[in-house]
Amino acid sequence: MKKSLFICAIVFAVTFLSSCSKGFEDINTSTNAVISPTLAYTLPDIELLLLDQAYYCSVTVVGQM
Repeated sequence: MKKSLFICAIVFAVTFLSSCSKGFEDINTSTNAVISPTLAYTLPDIELLLLDQAYYCSVTVVGQM
C-alpha cells in the first residue's frame, strides 16, 4: 500500500510540477487580440449600455408609481 502511494505521489509530482518555460510568451500571445482599444470603437458600446440602463431604470420607477 505504501509502495503504490509512493509511486502515485512520484507520478503526480513529475506530471504536475514540471512545466515548460521555453517560448511560453510567444506561444500564448494571440495575434488577433486588441492591445489598446480605440475610443471610436468603444464609445458606441458604452453609449448603448448607458441608454439601456437608463431606460430600464426609468421603466421600473414609473412602473412602481
